[in-house]
Amino acid sequence: MESAAPEWMRTELDSSGHHSTPRWAGEASSWSPSGPESRWSSQHHSVTSTAAEGVHVSVVDLSALPPDPSRHEKSTPHRKEWQVILVSDGHVSLCRKRGSLRLGPGDLTLWWGAEPLEAVAVVREGTPRATVLHLPPSLLPLHHSRLRELMARPLSSTSGVAALLACHMRDLVEHSATVRLAQLAWLKQAAVSLVAALLTGATEELREESSLRRETLLRIGKTHIELHLDDPSLSPTTIAAALHISVRYLHCVFQQDLMTVNRYVQTRRLERCRRDLADPEKEGLSVEVIRTRWGFQDATVFSRAFKKAYGTTPGEYRRRLRRRG
Repeated sequence: MESAAPEWMRTELDSSGHHSTPRWAGEASSWSPSGPESRWSSQHHSVTSTAAEGVHVSVVDLSALPPDPSRHEKSTPHRKEWQVILVSDGHVSLCRKRGSLRLGPGDLTLWWGAEPLEAVAVVREGTPRATVLHLPPSLLPLHHSRLRELMARPLSSTSGVAALLACHMRDLVEHSATVRLAQLAWLKQAAVSLVAALLTGATEELREESSLRRETLLRIGKTHIELHLDDPSLSPTTIAAALHISVRYLHCVFQQDLMTVNRYVQTRRLERCRRDLADPEKEGLSVEVIRTRWGFQDATVFSRAFKKAYGTTPGEYRRRLRRRG
């Protein structure tokens, strides 16, 4: 049972006197339940701070309801605010164009209120419930682009700052009746500080994860190149396709080595050609055979690249080694 709101908090009401729907993003809609999962509309109590620079918390009890045609006719503007969503009970799937995110009890996630979102309740036992902390963008210390990188990622609240934030959000609802107006600023500051600490930490983890992923992709990309140096069609496009990434991201990955993809491929092919030219067992192979064997289709391009890399032409390099031997 939720506590009654004190004087400094109010319940949002619509024009008919009913509780308004706290949107996570876009207008909530109601559908008939079908199967183990059903879209839901919310029956809830929304508690909002009236003097906290836009910071407020909504508690949403969700249940599968029959369609309400009147709700589909309503249109609520998207809110340009960040929303920290905490699932208290039940299981919920948040659906967007890029896929869906399933959250269970204790899970947190960040959402940008101006982006459309469809929430799907996974009906199991009881009524799914979520607590939503609404924050103006100006209060968060991270750039909007950084925050979007963290959006729609599951964050467990079992430990660390996430656990402290989840407890604080629950306490704001449970103990709201005992809070006085003079304490409002401190509660707001605590909520914003906890969110900032959580998101900055998550940004660092994401950066480390991204760096590790690029290092892994670089190793895999180089291995793929080594195995296909003899393929004339080897190119950034075919390499990116093999790694299931975009050509643009492939170039970003190779920037770690301060070398372009094409330059790396050419360097490895030149090294293979040099080794074959120096191998006595391959003395019977002509320069032309060796260069085409390693993907060089143009003799002039090969000769110029070889001379630039080793200071001499392929033919002269081989003759020099023979004289020494």
